[in-house]
Amino acid sequence: MVNAQKWLNEKFSHHQQRREVKFLSIMNRPGQDKFDQVNQTYLFYNTQLEGELDLKDFVKLEYLNIGGGVNTSSYQALRKIEISEYLLETLVIHNFNEKVEITWPLLLRVGRDEESPNSQHEVPKVKQLTTLIVHNCPDFTIPKIFNRVSWGYLTKLKKLIIFKCPGLYGLDLTDNKELTYLDCSSCCRLKEIGGLEKLTKLTALKVNNCSQLTGLSGISNLTKLSELFAANCPSLVAVDDINKLISLKEVDFSHSYRLNLVEWRDKKGNWTIDGLSSQLSSKKTELEKLINEAKSKVAEYRIELVLKTQKKNSHESWWLYFKSTWTLQTNGERRKF
Repeated sequence: MVNAQKWLNEKFSHHQQRREVKFLSIMNRPGQDKFDQVNQTYLFYNTQLEGELDLKDFVKLEYLNIGGGVNTSSYQALRKIEISEYLLETLVIHNFNEKVEITWPLLLRVGRDEESPNSQHEVPKVKQLTTLIVHNCPDFTIPKIFNRVSWGYLTKLKKLIIFKCPGLYGLDLTDNKELTYLDCSSCCRLKEIGGLEKLTKLTALKVNNCSQLTGLSGISNLTKLSELFAANCPSLVAVDDINKLISLKEVDFSHSYRLNLVEWRDKKGNWTIDGLSSQLSSKKTELEKLINEAKSKVAEYRIELVLKTQKKNSHESWWLYFKSTWTLQTNGERRKF
């Protein structure tokens, strides 16, 4: 483990070099470092950092990925990451064992609140961030990771993935109206997601394995939603009428036992029970039904065939018995039929 700023100064010793970087990935897993100066892409492996990482000089940075290894001992130990305000579009952080703090430079804005139109507020210079991925960060919380940054200022965010972050208790996405993809799966303490009714551009919503999530209020407004996955959510008890989701193609509420069963008609007019099955399992049920019907018909045919065979054998047996035992004596002769 090395000091983050010392490492950065060794890898990017010239100020002008930092200003040109567009893609930066720092990971603590096996691999060979790769550099592409034409496309200004830098990939570092086997790197475990601690302390604070100041990236404010990376003014053209568009993509930033920082992550640790598989084992907790190889997690990143950064406490703070400072980012330039200019062009960053994608931020990926994964496998951190510290309460990392991510900050943007601030600017003054007048009249942000309707209640105090003449007041001054410090707001972050977040212009381009469209993708945020946080994976396996046990201490992740919104206020901590975005110090001084109101979640609502990330207004251009289109893709948000927060996976396996037990420190996340709630989300308010009221101002994130550009979101098209939302995945908060395996966040075991997540209880609520606010502002879902505002996400009218959302096409995918995934909250699998969220054991404390109680509801998905407002999703009936999401007419562009095509994927809805909320499997293994035992506390989930309230979901809006999903028949209003006219674009819905895939849905899964399996093992969300407390949820009232909801009927959903797909584009072909078929009814499925979402509380028990996904679209795939509904097809399985349909196939099993056809198989059972076929078995029933086969059984009926076999019974009918057996009865006919028994009837035929009965007639033949009677005739053979009659032919062999019935005799007619005429002039002392035995005649057989």
